[in-house]
Amino acid sequence: MHLKMFKTAILLSELKSFRAVAERMNITQAAVSSRILTLEQELGVKLFLRDPRGVTPTKQGLAFIDGGRNILADYEKLARSVIGGSEPSGIVKIGFVASMATTLLPLIARSLKQRFKQIQFTIHIDIAENLERLLANHELDIALVAVDKRFEAYDQTPLCGFGSRWVASPDFLSEYTEDGSIEDDTLGQLPLISYEMGTTGHNHMLHELSKDELEGTSIHYSNSLPTSISMAIAGLGIASVSPVVIQRELKEGTLKVIGTNRHLPMVRFLAITIPNSPNPIAPTVVSLARDMAALFCEDFEDSIATAL
Repeated sequence: MHLKMFKTAILLSELKSFRAVAERMNITQAAVSSRILTLEQELGVKLFLRDPRGVTPTKQGLAFIDGGRNILADYEKLARSVIGGSEPSGIVKIGFVASMATTLLPLIARSLKQRFKQIQFTIHIDIAENLERLLANHELDIALVAVDKRFEAYDQTPLCGFGSRWVASPDFLSEYTEDGSIEDDTLGQLPLISYEMGTTGHNHMLHELSKDELEGTSIHYSNSLPTSISMAIAGLGIASVSPVVIQRELKEGTLKVIGTNRHLPMVRFLAITIPNSPNPIAPTVVSLARDMAALFCEDFEDSIATAL
């Protein structure tokens, strides 16, 4: 019985969804189902009950999961003793897109300082395209980026998903509406603030607003999230931003969520590393980043921020 079998069962008991476990472990749902079925056949007992509401451990399943946690803890203790029990140490270079820097960076940095005092880290904040280039050139060890096909060649660890909302300054909205609502079919006619053409952020916008809708629309471009937020506050147009990155602006009233049913799809974020990363502490930092993502998302509704 492999350790990955214990990990799969433990995650399923926590996440209560085969899909969620598959995304967390970066495997297929079929692989998750196969592992659980193999365990149940090997043990001769039912470990989980499945119904439309989710997955629930049986009495035997709970006992197995408790024992599995103990086995994993004992294994980690043994592994530490084999390598001398030393605390992870070294230098790790981490890249963040702006949305990750605004939300997860403070938690990750604080946790690294508190839990791994021997790990030194450097931070690089840029757009995903530049971070991928640095990663490929071994100038970064880890990059926290939005899901994109260009990253398929890298090892991927799902972190979280952020929902986006169209926002604008109250003064800007007052020129077009009295109650803060915008008709869905006129949204694309308003001045827009967008990432540069060809970037992941711009492509997400085109997923919701067609080129025909945008014909004749004034579009302001910036690859800097803070600059885009400042442009929206200045009344230059509407921007699609996750509420989690503009909590202060929403609280202060410098930005307001627009009343519309048209929202960009949830953006999913990953930690990516080069396969078989030459930096031995990269997996430790990636695992910590995943934990911090889950912790961060606990404070929000699932439609706004959800752990993956």
